[in-house]
Amino acid sequence: MIFFNHNKWLRFTVWIGALIFLTCCLRGGANAAFALEMDPDRWPIKLSASDVPSAEPSSNTAAVVIRRCDDINTASAGDLQRVKGIGAAKAQAIINYRNQFGPFESLNELTRVKGIGPATIENFRSANFCVPESTRSGNSAEPEAEPPSNDPAPTDCSNINTASATDLQRVKGIGTSKAQAILDHRNQIGTFESLDELTRVKGIGPATIENFREAGFCARESTSTDDESQAQEPSEDSTDSNCTNINAANASDLERVKGIGPAKAQAILDYRKRSGTFQSLDELARVRGIGPATVANFRSAGFCIHESSGTGNHSEDQSQSSLDDSTTTASSCDNINAASAADLERVMGIGPIKAQSILDLRHANGAFRSLNALLEVQGISPPTLRNFLDAGFCVEVPDTAAPLEKPAPVPYARSLYGSWWDEDGDCQDTREEVLIANSRIAVNLDEAGCEVIAGEWLDVYTDSVIVDPKWIDIDHFIPLAEVHRSGGMEWTYVDRVMYANDLSKDGALIPVSAGTNRSKGDRDPAQWLPPNESYHCQYIERWIALKETWKLTMDPDEHQAVEEIQSKCMQDPEISASSGLDQ
Repeated sequence: MIFFNHNKWLRFTVWIGALIFLTCCLRGGANAAFALEMDPDRWPIKLSASDVPSAEPSSNTAAVVIRRCDDINTASAGDLQRVKGIGAAKAQAIINYRNQFGPFESLNELTRVKGIGPATIENFRSANFCVPESTRSGNSAEPEAEPPSNDPAPTDCSNINTASATDLQRVKGIGTSKAQAILDHRNQIGTFESLDELTRVKGIGPATIENFREAGFCARESTSTDDESQAQEPSEDSTDSNCTNINAANASDLERVKGIGPAKAQAILDYRKRSGTFQSLDELARVRGIGPATVANFRSAGFCIHESSGTGNHSEDQSQSSLDDSTTTASSCDNINAASAADLERVMGIGPIKAQSILDLRHANGAFRSLNALLEVQGISPPTLRNFLDAGFCVEVPDTAAPLEKPAPVPYARSLYGSWWDEDGDCQDTREEVLIANSRIAVNLDEAGCEVIAGEWLDVYTDSVIVDPKWIDIDHFIPLAEVHRSGGMEWTYVDRVMYANDLSKDGALIPVSAGTNRSKGDRDPAQWLPPNESYHCQYIERWIALKETWKLTMDPDEHQAVEEIQSKCMQDPEISASSGLDQ
């Protein structure tokens, strides 16, 4: 019999295997020992650290795993939406940016798209997106330099001291109100020495400043070139050719004025078409919702009356205004009264359901006489109306259409005045904008940057301080039901929604304690005044100003109460001084 020594045989086998393995490693290791130094955003091949074999003989040899990446410069909206945190709106924003500014040079450049930060960029990398050299605008393969952590001062950064409101609004967390606040601070206090000085603007904290850095902003002194590019702000109704003619301005021009959104811009265009050219900027106060403060904003924004248009001779520019939907010709626009569902669905924010609702409304009520009539469709707000104008829609009323009759008064219902809207698309609706604008300290926002979770507000109705927004109501200074009784029943839907979302300074909205707001209800000064007596004079002054601005009436009891309080305020200097009326 032959006996095998199993232990010796096992040791022999292990040694032979180890010898063969070591020989393979020594041969293959030298060939596999290579270093790849590449920008991960630039190559259509992704290699992870575990994918690259080590040059050390003792390491295990592994095959290089090659994974094709998705090119950010050719990705469709559907491709982009598979990235965590990217929905339809952000996907479209990326495509719009790419179409406007050209291909991305690096994934880091995505931070220039509003609402996208470093965390989302990492999500793109995790989802295997890259920027291949073939789709880059330049030919250099050098990796893009990382921006320094402090304020950069390269010639290609966006100078915070010359940036326009549009430039500022591409920064995450910056909407129309905050952009205007930055411009106001810059005009009143002077140029920013560094981006950190932005914290002096109400509503802007360290996190938002980082967003400015990520969007490529820096602080530089204005150069002569910068100064020349900025239009001189006229103090009167100048006829300088460099100013913007109010009688030729389109909706986009008007919306760059503080306090003017799509709805008010359209109201100005409608008034101009109906009543003829403005003879003075002061005439703007005849448009519902525009008061003296807003007229001053038009002057500050460089608007004027050109002699050629103020005398009734319409300028060539005015005749070409593309946003007056009723004067655009069929050759240059799509008639909303002939549009199919497929035509309507190419408008951003309009899907099959809303498109069918528009067709149903048109079938039930006849041809639309203005694009404003679309606001009667549930889910369509003034910002969506703007999308119709941008998509080239207009209104052509058939000659056979019945004459437009004045609508009968409608009983009050809260739904007639719409809900809070997000006019500037920064995810902060009207309530949040009011909280941000009125907080005495920089507010804290939730993780998404949309909802205010802390701040400090003075409730002038009770002369108390509130730090938790959950205890705050946004009061319509003149209650909606009172507005309706005083003339709002004859307004169009767009006028009602404009009032309900009025963000102008000393306008229709004010943050107060929830309990006080609910005790006020829909009562006028004849029936209710704030518990804080020192605020009575200011309350009445603001009430009168809003009634005049929005062309609202007063009933006899209300008028008498207002006159009595005004008289008391004028007779008692102490009351007037405590209310701030002597300032």
